[in-house]
Amino acid sequence: MRKLLTILFLSLFLISLVSAWDTCVDDCTGDSPACGAYLDTNNDNLCDHGQPKPVQSGTSQTIQLSVPVVAAEDSHDILTGQELKELTVTEVATVYNINPEDYTEELSKYLNIKVSNNHPFQLLHDNYGLEPSIAKEIALDIPNKQTPAPQQAITGTHYNFLPITIFTILLYFLTLLLSKRKVISLRNHRKIWNILLLLTFLISAILGILLVIKIEYGWAIPLPFNILTWHVYAGIPFASISIFHTLWHWPYLKRMFKFK
Repeated sequence: MRKLLTILFLSLFLISLVSAWDTCVDDCTGDSPACGAYLDTNNDNLCDHGQPKPVQSGTSQTIQLSVPVVAAEDSHDILTGQELKELTVTEVATVYNINPEDYTEELSKYLNIKVSNNHPFQLLHDNYGLEPSIAKEIALDIPNKQTPAPQQAITGTHYNFLPITIFTILLYFLTLLLSKRKVISLRNHRKIWNILLLLTFLISAILGILLVIKIEYGWAIPLPFNILTWHVYAGIPFASISIFHTLWHWPYLKRMFKFK
């Protein structure tokens, strides 16, 4: 037992000598007997055991992103439009190597709203019409403080308000004319527009609820179309058909609001 312990002690002692620093003559090589075992971990062609032990200056931590981080002026196309929509304001600022607070401030000025660091770009695109190309331009121009001119408020003309309204009215008078000429019954004429009233209401209401959920809670529900656009597209004919529906029932409504 004593012999085993002695062998173990000597083995540990020899290992410590082999792995120790500054234990052999200067400028020794692999052929120098004084080295014991030639070791060159820093690739300077000198045995580590003939040099002072290096001192670590500290550690660094690197944040890994799914997209490269480069200087803002290097490229306008670091991110595709779809990639940008999947990131928040802070994440895009990190990619373009700019201050997130500066980026948030410039986006707020451009959109005329209060933008926060954790706002997803999908929300800014769907609800405020911020195009990815403009978001990139703002990010690239921040070092030079050349923010694009603020966008104009979104108006009904962006959603083809007049064409949709006129088409709905013409379609209504077409079915009304067909009912007058006995091609279809008046009952079927009203049934058609009651069904369209229900469909446009459901589409507009459901998409409106999804928008509220996205804005209030940040729950982005992936759909293959722009939620805000189709919410408005359904809302325009819904409003027009509601007027027709009100006119049908005007005598009833008139009696209902008539107080003695």
